[in-house]
Amino acid sequence: MTYVICAPLEDTSVTCMYAFITGKSQDMYEELFRSLNSKCSQLSFQLDPSVVISHFEQAVTGAVVTYSVITYLVGAVFIT
Repeated sequence: MTYVICAPLEDTSVTCMYAFITGKSQDMYEELFRSLNSKCSQLSFQLDPSVVISHFEQAVTGAVVTYSVITYLVGAVFIT
């Protein structure tokens, strides 16, 4: 599965990261977020999102809440 993280930029968004993961468990997403945070730390970049927008998948929501301190978590429906 491909997981994509985007960030807002003016009136649009840009893709910041693609990850190829082998499952959809909360543990898998937590490991993804740990790895992302570790790499950002190596690059002297601090992740500090105030808003996270994700689809309504419980594993993603749980991993975001468990792994990061965020101000606002928003569920969204993505139509492909």
